[in-house]
Amino acid sequence: RGTVEADQVLVATSGYTSRPFRWHQVRIAPVGSFIIVTEPLGKDVCDMLLPNRRMASTSLNLLNYFRITPDHRLLFGGRARFAGSNQQSDAK
Repeated sequence: RGTVEADQVLVATSGYTSRPFRWHQVRIAPVGSFIIVTEPLGKDVCDMLLPNRRMASTSLNLLNYFRITPDHRLLFGGRARFAGSNQQSDAK
């Protein structure tokens, strides 16, 4: 309800943006993600897996990503499905 002067503005409202950011609301869709981590693997194993500690991801349609956590675990994540659960599909 006022004037803001800035060189750059960050709108950090997640995928559930609403008014007054209508332009963003119609262009952003929330996407669920599942994340799991391993037990601590130790520094030596982590150095072998990702020696530069960069985050890595696949380039497939359903993006999968992984990285090493500060306590030497492997974090793995991937996009959640958009449709409801199907037991036959889940088992497959």
